Amino acid sequence: MNNEDKRFKQINRIATPIRVDENGQRIEESKVNQPVENTVKIKKTEVKKKKLKKETILKALIIIIVIGIILSSAYLLIPNTNTKSNLKYNDISTTKKDDTLEEHFFENINLNESLYLEEGFDYQVGSFTLKTLNSSVFVNNTIVGTHSKVSSNVALIDDLLLFVASSNEERSNVLYAIDTSGNKVLEMYHVGDINGMVIESVVFNRISIVIVAKNVIGDSIIPNNTINNMNPVSICSEDKLFENSIEINKPVIVHYSYTYKGKHEFSEGLNIYEVSLDKYKKDNNYCQ
Repeated sequence: MNNEDKRFKQINRIATPIRVDENGQRIEESKVNQPVENTVKIKKTEVKKKKLKKETILKALIIIIVIGIILSSAYLLIPNTNTKSNLKYNDISTTKKDDTLEEHFFENINLNESLYLEEGFDYQVGSFTLKTLNSSVFVNNTIVGTHSKVSSNVALIDDLLLFVASSNEERSNVLYAIDTSGNKVLEMYHVGDINGMVIESVVFNRISIVIVAKNVIGDSIIPNNTINNMNPVSICSEDKLFENSIEINKPVIVHYSYTYKGKHEFSEGLNIYEVSLDKYKKDNNYCQ
């Protein structure tokens, strides 16, 4: 009975495989398993370190973003006095610009098919009556000038009548702007700041008056501004030009543009085109 019990006990034992090395020596189990455990531990430790690094970087980025948002918000809340000043300045400039945008347009009217008005005939122009009689010019039955001719092309703007009157002599054109009471708001003969530059012709555009002015007649230049006072100087005489301080590169023909500013005021003449004395001589084949 005892023998049988012993036999069964031996059968219940679990055999453990024995490992041997190349030389046939037995390898202890603890030595075989130990490197595996160390390897696993090292890998786990490395994974934990990597996870810690990623989490740390992510937290740092979040903190930086939050700080940036806070600083941006604080900057926007701080009042900027320079910006306010600029806005106020822009408002003022815009207002001024709006004031200047009050446009005044010339109404160009042709009263006669001929170049000049017929003498003794009353021409009705808006609230004005214009006529020439006995070398006098009448506006609403008031004499405004002594001229034998008035150009048939006139203009209206605001409460003004504009026209050009002249006599039979050269260099006698005068530009007038007359109000309804017959007062002279404008009487222009000499134009610009160049000696002898007087009105040759006038064109009334919708937004401006263009005056062609000149101080030359043929091959002579007129160095003075007095109406009907010629005293011409030959453009071919260098000595005479020098004596009268006339330079070859100075303009002798200029196109000026004028606008109406309102309240019976006109702008300064703007030089939009000019011809120098030298070019005038070449274009007309003078002094060859």
